[in-house]
Amino acid sequence: MSGPLAERERWLGMLRARFLEIARRRVAAAAVEDTVQEALRVVYERGIVAAAAGQARMEEGLPPLAWCFQVLRNTIGNHYQRQQHRRHEALSEAHTAPSPEPDPLESLERGEQTRQLGAALDALGRVAPDCARYLRRLLAGATPAALAADEGLAAEPLYRRLYRCRARLREILIERGVLP
Repeated sequence: MSGPLAERERWLGMLRARFLEIARRRVAAAAVEDTVQEALRVVYERGIVAAAAGQARMEEGLPPLAWCFQVLRNTIGNHYQRQQHRRHEALSEAHTAPSPEPDPLESLERGEQTRQLGAALDALGRVAPDCARYLRRLLAGATPAALAADEGLAAEPLYRRLYRCRARLREILIERGVLP
């Protein structure tokens, strides 16, 4: 093979070898080939090959060879930006994902709140046993409609009773200094 095609192939081969030398010093080994191929693709698509094959042409105000190395520099910069973006996404995913482990301080705080609420419900049970029973069932996950059906009450009277029971419980919690 001779002529302009052979000259272009030889020139691209030399450019690729030089790009590899430079990229190996600046990019992780796993990304060198991809970075060089991307830079060569841009060089080839923009027609710089024609300039290197003897046509005196300037690319973006630069001599052809200088422009080729600028393309490589920009491609390496793009690689680092993508890498930085992936790290940032991974960090933000890690911060938004709930931790599978319970936080010890939150566990202690929840345990203390549960203990105080249980003690307040016990005190309420001594004064109003129905209220304590209703509120314990709700805390266990029962719905007001299911509670009304189990108690043999219509929903509206149960809601009024629950309102008064919650007010009594709030008073007990205020007396004990749990609520302000």
